[in-house]
Amino acid sequence: MVAAGPSTISNIGLDFSPVRIFLSWSGLRSKELARIFKTYINDLFPKANIYLSLDIAGGNRWRENLEKGLEDRNFSIIFLTEANLNSKWLYFEAGALSKAMVNDRIQPFLYNLSLSNLSEPLSSYQAREINKEEILKTIYDINNLQENSDRIEKATLERNFNRLWNEMNSELKEIEKIDDTVSDTQISDANLLMDQSTQTSEILQIVRQLQQNKQSVMKTRSEETTYISSNEIKDKVSAIIDTVDLDKGKKNKDIIIYELVELLKNDSEASISTKSMRKSLTNIATRYAVKLVVLNEIIDKFKS
Repeated sequence: MVAAGPSTISNIGLDFSPVRIFLSWSGLRSKELARIFKTYINDLFPKANIYLSLDIAGGNRWRENLEKGLEDRNFSIIFLTEANLNSKWLYFEAGALSKAMVNDRIQPFLYNLSLSNLSEPLSSYQAREINKEEILKTIYDINNLQENSDRIEKATLERNFNRLWNEMNSELKEIEKIDDTVSDTQISDANLLMDQSTQTSEILQIVRQLQQNKQSVMKTRSEETTYISSNEIKDKVSAIIDTVDLDKGKKNKDIIIYELVELLKNDSEASISTKSMRKSLTNIATRYAVKLVVLNEIIDKFKS
């Protein structure tokens, strides 16, 4: 995102890539973080399709650009700094991501922040601090999105990352020198594509809806006599998967279990629509060379 207003597309690949990442930012430090990450993600994964917004002149169709940028993304990173935690545009974009990426990964990266600094809806995502260990975990996550033929062995990927780390870390250290004052009132009226009242109304609607969704889930949990944990889901899925024929997907058994556990966990916390479940299972089948009918069988057995 720009410091306080609309944005446009820096890079949306026309050809399909299994790694489709959306980088969200607000403020100068956050923008530089997004640029650095885009550079090094592309170094490690040349086929990655990455959306990064940039400043634009007034009059461009921001809504259409944002919708296109969000289209069919399966990984999103939100770069958070102390200055942008109250940016209404960051919350607006976070809300749009929540709507567009029901089952896919949204991950905030924290620059000089801790988890305790976050409030809803940002605190509902699995955030990571910006350091070597946490960045590498994200690199592993991105690698798992690749097709089997393109996926890099963990040891090789770690060596590649270590070769780049000193250079990347040097750039990250330079961010401290950037004046990161963020003011949502400094964008001129000519650059706004929605008037102030419309912006405020839409942002409040998104935030309130996210809060209501979470409250509804928490209420449902409290009313249930039992609640299924991730470990319980994993045990059940692991037992079921041994009863089906994974065929070519055998070598990806562990990661398939992980993906199914995450999907079923999300479904248990907030029921996923049939359409969204089907889309998620299709993505897993494509990524890990397993038949869709087999994944459907596992889900049916789990829910029976």
